[in-house]
Amino acid sequence: MIIEVATVQALNGDLAKVVITKQSACHQCDESNTCGTSFLSNFFASKEIELNLKTNLPLVEGDTVNVGLDENTLLRLTFTMYLLPLLGLIVFAFIGRVIETYFQLSHELLTVSFALVGFSGSLFVLRFYKKVWLHPEKLNPIILKKV
Repeated sequence: MIIEVATVQALNGDLAKVVITKQSACHQCDESNTCGTSFLSNFFASKEIELNLKTNLPLVEGDTVNVGLDENTLLRLTFTMYLLPLLGLIVFAFIGRVIETYFQLSHELLTVSFALVGFSGSLFVLRFYKKVWLHPEKLNPIILKKV
């Protein structure tokens, strides 16, 4: 279970609107004074994530709570986000190569074109997937306890 600290912003019956401020892992190690990544992270503002979560805990606005997310859900999403574009690129490049071989073409322009179409198409599929299926409420984060 991945656990993040959140603040209760509003309550509406059994729904709690919680805000999680994403923090960088930088500035946590001894090398943060000389690290380039740590330096660059100063230029990017922290981002807040708002979630509406069901709870039966007695909460009030301003309470600090622990919010948990199952690791399997995160791994499945990460796997989809990284693997689908790669598979689109490889499969469509293979299809382009088969067509080139069938028509006895000597250049690889068709293979490269098909690979780019497969990669771009998979990104559009992911974009649609994100709009339809990838809402924070569907990821099933839960409020674990009041801190």
